Amino acid sequence: MLAKSLGLAVGGEAAGFQAKLDSQLQEEFGLKLNITAQEERSTKLTLTNQSNDCYRLFALWHVDYRITVHALDVPVQRGLSEGFRPTWVSRGDINFVTTNEPFITFMEIRRS
Repeated sequence: MLAKSLGLAVGGEAAGFQAKLDSQLQEEFGLKLNITAQEERSTKLTLTNQSNDCYRLFALWHVDYRITVHALDVPVQRGLSEGFRPTWVSRGDINFVTTNEPFITFMEIRRS
């Protein structure tokens, strides 16, 4: 829709669309484009206890990932006699969860 409204023809499949659109915007208008996509999904999960003589305790969990990038920054001092004071500087991070369904673990406890 964005490409069409600007009179650009990128055509084709979704794969590579961002690169084509970015390239044409750069060429035509001198603009750099960054497109990101985000998706939210919900699932209903029903947990049941089939036993009459035990309680069932459930634990639901998923794998969570975090990727961080840090760079060692060494500021330039006026003179070498002042020394260097390098520090780690965060360049970016991202958190995400795998698309798998949640893992289910349970334990049965006898009713007293």
